Amino acid sequence: MDERQKLQIGLIVAQQSRQLRAVLIARMDRLKGDHAAQGILQSGMTIKAAVQIVSDAVERLSGELLAEADRICRDLEAFGLVSDAVSNAIGIGEELFWPIVKLATGKPERPLDPSVERAAGELIANLKNDVEARLGIARFDFDAPMSPGPNVAGKQDETSPGTSKGGRPPAEFWDDLWSAIAIDLYTGALVPKSQADIERAMNDWISGKNQSCANSTVRKRARKLWDGLRAAK
Repeated sequence: MDERQKLQIGLIVAQQSRQLRAVLIARMDRLKGDHAAQGILQSGMTIKAAVQIVSDAVERLSGELLAEADRICRDLEAFGLVSDAVSNAIGIGEELFWPIVKLATGKPERPLDPSVERAAGELIANLKNDVEARLGIARFDFDAPMSPGPNVAGKQDETSPGTSKGGRPPAEFWDDLWSAIAIDLYTGALVPKSQADIERAMNDWISGKNQSCANSTVRKRARKLWDGLRAAK
């Protein structure tokens, strides 16, 4: 990555981080108002809703930054900038999350009860684990060569008959994959708690069929399904 590309990504990171803080503040304020109006502000529901707000915002930020970095320069240095930005975003989320936790106890001026602090901490830990899993999957896209040589491409064509020219899986591939995912969702074999769960299920199916597909392609399609599932709740 050259200096121009590094500057481009840095500017995007700075802009998105500023927007993230503003969005989180607005959503937390709206959460407090809505739950106060419903009489459930001082409850565990408020804590769970707050961590979900942070999770959604960080997930969206990471997806947007990964897409921008992928467009500008796909290497590990670019990925590192995104990873650092996502870690900072989680920090911003935590900064705004804990005051909500105190508010939800009804005694914001007192130290948190250890059991409440432990439960809230577990929610944040799960959030961090989900983000780490998504970034771990995304990292492979930045670690892999941008353009394999002709000999490598030729071998891929020979060993992956289910892949169309240029490495893009054919329509039948996606029909079969989505059918398998739909069955797992229907039977309860797949109960995703995050986009990362869907990505793992998709990648497991792909590897089980001895197929291949770019992680960025899997991520984009998993995100579309995850957004649809959340909207349907």
